[in-house]
Amino acid sequence: MEFGLSEHSVLKSMSGMEFFEAIVSGRLAHPPMAEVMGMRLMHAEYGLIRWEAQVPENVLNPMGTVHGGFALTILDSALACSVHSCVERGQCATTIEVKANLTRPVPAGGKVTCEGRMVTLGKRVGTSEAKLYDANDKVLGFGTSSIMIFDL
Repeated sequence: MEFGLSEHSVLKSMSGMEFFEAIVSGRLAHPPMAEVMGMRLMHAEYGLIRWEAQVPENVLNPMGTVHGGFALTILDSALACSVHSCVERGQCATTIEVKANLTRPVPAGGKVTCEGRMVTLGKRVGTSEAKLYDANDKVLGFGTSSIMIFDL
């Protein structure tokens, strides 16, 4: 799996859905933060994104448990990308705000999946919801977000 930034001209030439399809198929690299977080984009369709992650050791806090920021980061990725999957060619999406509830500890060294769904899509703002699951499909946390849509 490759990691890196896509050129601005490439981003401008694709719809959000085309962009994520290219990442899933391997035609485009995963973003650099996915490497840091142990994440991989597994599935993309209009309004639905699924990330998978093997929880890396570098996200453990001083008590040896997974830092809440890891869960929030993967939730934010699913939340923003689910709206981004719906934008038109030449547009992009980024987080305005996130609300999350972490309901169980994230297993250190375990595998997690996060699924985000677009809820509403306006001209400049979309909303989304996401759930984070462990390997046994137990919900570890969930969140909602407002996502800004803008021209590149």
